[in-house]
Amino acid sequence: MYNAEIGVGCGSGASGCNGTGACPRTPDFCIKRHDTRPPFKISMSDCDGPIDLDEEGVVAEASMWFDAKLKSALVPSSTQIRFADDIGFESVLVGDTILTSRARSPEKMVVVSISESARTVTVSRGQNGTTAQAWEKGTGLRVFRFMDEPASIESIVESVESIDGAVSDELADTLLVFGWTPEQTSMPGCYWLEFKLLKISPGTSAVEWVKRVPLSSDGFVINIIDSPTTPA
Repeated sequence: MYNAEIGVGCGSGASGCNGTGACPRTPDFCIKRHDTRPPFKISMSDCDGPIDLDEEGVVAEASMWFDAKLKSALVPSSTQIRFADDIGFESVLVGDTILTSRARSPEKMVVVSISESARTVTVSRGQNGTTAQAWEKGTGLRVFRFMDEPASIESIVESVESIDGAVSDELADTLLVFGWTPEQTSMPGCYWLEFKLLKISPGTSAVEWVKRVPLSSDGFVINIIDSPTTPA
């Protein structure tokens, strides 16, 4: 599904993409800090060819996060957390949303400050309608750099001539596209990126269906690489 010809595919041996670093597997996409080009694009197709998403009310969104775990238990009144083995500390930013990995009754927290010396993160608990709860040591966390940000759908149409000479437009490819901002790519590390497609009813604004991409894993693996010329 990943179109390695668009953007920088790590499997192609492109410069700067050697090795996996701390990534859970070989990255699908590698960029340097603060880079905003090229945008991340994937090609949507099935056994019949490109999937036609050019219909009224279909919109795309994207989310990107990294995984971490709690170093110690939290009580509902706690506001400082530390990541187990400090994994993820170098990637977190003020404003990131932390989601506890429990399907029923999760909690969302927002990062409000970071202590470099203590290597702790101060959070505002129970955000976005969730409740501050007690969490055990080792609880899985997803730290979102962005969540449900607008993405775009590109339909590539080509003119095809039939045997009898008639020319018609045919769908050649469908791309899901996300364009980076400098803030979103400002910290090094390995991240997961997931697209979400939603069909919105034009009359009621109700969501008719939702489809998340990719299906076979949590997301595409994005490796943001440090650079000596990155601004402080």
